[in-house]
Amino acid sequence: VGGQMKNAVCVTRGQEAFVSQHIGELSNTAACAFFEETIFHLLKVLEVSPTLVAHDLNKDSHARRFAAEMARQRGIPMLGVHHHHAHIAAVLAEHHINTPIFALALDGGEIAADGTIWGGEFLLADYKGFRRLGSIEPFSQAGGDKSSREGWRIAVSLLRDTLVRMMAGRSAAEVDATWKEQCLALGLCDEKKFAAQSFMLRQHVNCIESTSAGRLFDGISAILGICRASTFEGQASMALQFAAEAWEKDRPAPDVTPMAPIHGQNRLLLPTGVLVRQVLEGRLAGEAAGCLAYAFHRGLAAMIAGACLAVQEETGLHAVALSGGVFQNRLLLGLCDQALQSLDFTVLKHSTVPPNDGGIALGQAVYAAYA
Repeated sequence: VGGQMKNAVCVTRGQEAFVSQHIGELSNTAACAFFEETIFHLLKVLEVSPTLVAHDLNKDSHARRFAAEMARQRGIPMLGVHHHHAHIAAVLAEHHINTPIFALALDGGEIAADGTIWGGEFLLADYKGFRRLGSIEPFSQAGGDKSSREGWRIAVSLLRDTLVRMMAGRSAAEVDATWKEQCLALGLCDEKKFAAQSFMLRQHVNCIESTSAGRLFDGISAILGICRASTFEGQASMALQFAAEAWEKDRPAPDVTPMAPIHGQNRLLLPTGVLVRQVLEGRLAGEAAGCLAYAFHRGLAAMIAGACLAVQEETGLHAVALSGGVFQNRLLLGLCDQALQSLDFTVLKHSTVPPNDGGIALGQAVYAAYA
């Protein structure tokens, strides 16, 4: 039954999988009714009587509530599928791969079983399951749902983490004073909003640990003054991409040199804090926002390539699957693809279903088939 955002559903019949048209966000009565109508229409025309219904783990989604009701009415089991595993299972299904593979799932994030937000994940996966090998560096996501729309909130958090590292050995008061000064100088927020955001971060109120790649893009976009708050999903990240592409357009693209990951929290970590520091220092030095936006994309691709090399040494795998909504960013996808192929990796990308949440119903279906 897919997810809450960018919903599409999938019905399987034997070895065939039928993915519906785009349904969209299940946030209003009309969309929810169309979602249900689509499911019953597919079941009818395909002459399928379901024996199991698979769903995302988001308990607040209409899709999951519908799955529970269908399971109850028809007396069939329901099966929860981890969001990022569904992303990877979808790209494996597209390429007819049935062996374990190293995969990257980069998106806006979903709350995982450990109570943190995942969204910049490195997984060893097949249809039956996955193991988390690494992620981007965690940061605090404060402000609840607002933080997914207001990138300046993420930027304030990222700046705090960066300054703590940069000012190691200095007093907390000095760090906080510099933090406030820079947030105001960059125009991220006014003093009143800073006070509220800093209280949440310092006291860990309404905060959650996050590895969301999508929110990282939003925070960088805000630091560079490109987009501080979004009026539609993905706006800040898209604006960051467009600024980077505009700068790159008439310049030769340098090669991406792999950057090794660090180790922490029982997994590999991409040192994305380094990118935040470089962007901050460049911004304060007056460098062009487009140049820094491109450097961020290239730096992230370098870290991804470095992590893939590290995992290859551990697993011996030579193929990498890329999925998640962040890989709709054609600049990042191209940089990663070029860097990985130059290192003799086989790169598996989406072409039949989208990399965003519109593809996870297929992933849920093939996981259910192997469960």
